[in-house]
Amino acid sequence: EEAAFRNTKGLTSVTIGSTITSIGGSAFSNCEITSLTLEALPTTIGTTAFYEANVTNLTVAFDVTSNNYSTFESFISGSSSSRNGICNLQTIVFNGYAYLKDSTSNTGPTSSDSNTEALFYSSNSTLTSISFNKGAHVGTYQLVGFSKLESITFGAPDDGNESEIEMYAIGGYSNKFSNYSITTVDLTGVTSIASDGFNNCSYLKTAELPASL
Repeated sequence: EEAAFRNTKGLTSVTIGSTITSIGGSAFSNCEITSLTLEALPTTIGTTAFYEANVTNLTVAFDVTSNNYSTFESFISGSSSSRNGICNLQTIVFNGYAYLKDSTSNTGPTSSDSNTEALFYSSNSTLTSISFNKGAHVGTYQLVGFSKLESITFGAPDDGNESEIEMYAIGGYSNKFSNYSITTVDLTGVTSIASDGFNNCSYLKTAELPASL
């Protein structure tokens, strides 16, 4: 429903169940949601559904693929007119396969704070950790320009899915686009890393690699 939980400051944890197909406008606006779990992807979301909902921790339980990426991107990013995006996330956990598409740019963002093609661009100054637990495709420039991102984990999936890191996916192609905050990466579930995947990650201290790499 429209504005179903608007201004409900005591609401801190929300799970969008697999049977939910739509979310009304302003449904969770001006809440204090510290934890949001998506068991499925709603097909429609109303204007300002999560406007200033203050979501800090996101768990995605379904598979994000090339087929539903655009819908998921709209859910996360919103738009300047509807303001329904999920902003200022601190942690993200994918418990399903995660497809993060490649950038359409051949040269990358014009500056480290303008990587608007990154799926989680609206959290580029707040995100501290991201985990891929069921395989992933991390496309070009997807995790570049996140000033507080310290930890990236690729868990070993038990369903045969693989994790791929494309060129410049995490480390930019020049110092201007470096991820100086990243200190720890767990690559247990990674099967391939393209050249310059972690280029210019100057403060990386710990990298756990699988025997297959």
